[in-house]
Amino acid sequence: MNIGLGTPNEDYKAKLYYFLYVIFAFLYLFWAWIGKTEARQMISFYLMLGMFALIFIIFDNLTKKEFPYIDSITIERPTLPISPSLQFFIGLLITALLSYKIIVTGQAWVNYPQLQVFDLKIFNAILSGVVGTIENMMFFELLFPTMYAIFRFKGVNPITSFIFGGAVSSLSFMLFHIFVYGYMQTALISTLIFAWIVITSNYFFRSDIIGLQLHFSNNLIATLIQAGVGFRFI
Repeated sequence: MNIGLGTPNEDYKAKLYYFLYVIFAFLYLFWAWIGKTEARQMISFYLMLGMFALIFIIFDNLTKKEFPYIDSITIERPTLPISPSLQFFIGLLITALLSYKIIVTGQAWVNYPQLQVFDLKIFNAILSGVVGTIENMMFFELLFPTMYAIFRFKGVNPITSFIFGGAVSSLSFMLFHIFVYGYMQTALISTLIFAWIVITSNYFFRSDIIGLQLHFSNNLIATLIQAGVGFRFI
């Protein structure tokens, strides 16, 4: 019996849409890589991070969850009566609210890369959103469900496994932002809050649809308006 969060259905139609999006994300990164030479180091880093996560995600799906110490969430068969299509529209609504909040307050929730690769700002904003996709793959689609599965395999109950697995994933996500963007106390607090929102969404919906929408839009809008970073409500 599968005790993880993912489901062994690699041919699930909605999951195929996820992999099509991932292909787009990697192609966009490769396109950016051949742009300006000075941006290649950062883009190469995200390409390697994304490939690392993707290898384990594909392995987990192709082996149909036979390895208890590896698990992933992409777009799984929902355990709640909320289809991937409905999740997508819920994500659009939340994304619209988040984007409005960023525009009005001038504050993004998560620090974002400000890569100047293309001449048009919108293409750089999309690149920043794609980078957010790579981070989601690593921390919320692979690390969180894997840690949850490990705790469950060791006999820990689901709620405690969610808390421990989420703590490992969210703290790793926060430390990653210290490593990449430097130390900013308010930014790290907002990053931690954002991580738990995505983790909770992934846990209940068994997919990263909403998480991907939130991270992509955060980076996209923040890049377009050159927002700061911090947790602020209107």
